[in-house]
Amino acid sequence: MEGKKLGMKRLWVYVIASLTVGVSLALPLFLFMRERRRAGEFNLVLLLHHHIKA
Repeated sequence: MEGKKLGMKRLWVYVIASLTVGVSLALPLFLFMRERRRAGEFNLVLLLHHHIKA
């Protein structure tokens, strides 16, 4: 649900990782990719805000 909301791609990778290696890989991988996505959105907001102010 959260992955779709954030527009993350290839969500099936986390399901496969969970089924093959387990939560010890799937959960940290999902959280890492989620934070990368959120940081990218934050950087985009800052860039747009800076562009509008200029």
